[in-house]
Amino acid sequence: MKHCNSIYPRARFAASAGFTLLETLVALSVILTALSGIMLLASQSLHISGLLRNKIIAAQLAQEGIELARNIRDNNVHQGNGIVWDDGLCQSGGGGYPCDREISCNPGDCSSPLGAAVQFSPFSNRSLLLSPSGFYDYASGSNTGFVRKINFSQLSSFEIKYTITITWADGSMSVSGSLLDWRSASA
Repeated sequence: MKHCNSIYPRARFAASAGFTLLETLVALSVILTALSGIMLLASQSLHISGLLRNKIIAAQLAQEGIELARNIRDNNVHQGNGIVWDDGLCQSGGGGYPCDREISCNPGDCSSPLGAAVQFSPFSNRSLLLSPSGFYDYASGSNTGFVRKINFSQLSSFEIKYTITITWADGSMSVSGSLLDWRSASA
């Protein structure tokens, strides 16, 4: 009898000591569900960070357009000598509103973003290029997919409204404001 009792308890312990196939499948499905949730979260985070990166670049490109328009206006006002305050925004000598523009520069002289060589030219719906030095322009570099359009419209003899629209593959943004001939507006 002792001999039989020693065999049966061993068989009974062997059957309950490991995992069944069903328990293993349930554990694997729980682990795979958790891992797929983590992978989905990581994928969405990368996608959202790309969208935010593009929005930040677009905001900076719009800001550059605003700064150039203000710089041209300020240079015209400070130079005096009969130069019209809005000279070079839509056309030489002022006027010509409404118009759509883009920022351009004389070939080979685009190194200074707000230098004398930088100006507005008619809008051509071209994508901006990213130069090796890190500047966005139309002269050279890799295509960025960003298109910047600057619209000017005259509200009065001393106020011009600007709307800067930046578009790219998966979005767009617009910024509006006014430029004033502060000499005439304050007089």
